[in-house]
Amino acid sequence: MVVAVPTSSLVAIERIENHVDKIICLNIRTGPIFAVADAYERWYDLEDEEVVEILRYAKR
Repeated sequence: MVVAVPTSSLVAIERIENHVDKIICLNIRTGPIFAVADAYERWYDLEDEEVVEILRYAKR
């Protein structure tokens, strides 16, 4: 199994590394506090309705 993620904490990588064949992660954070939003220049949370709309559009 291959796991591919854009960003992760080192702790999370270490937790799963023995359970998968390969991990691809472009941005591994080593600090004590990890927030996905910190890896992006422009991050904003989406409302549930926005996610549903994106998934509907992608289904077409």
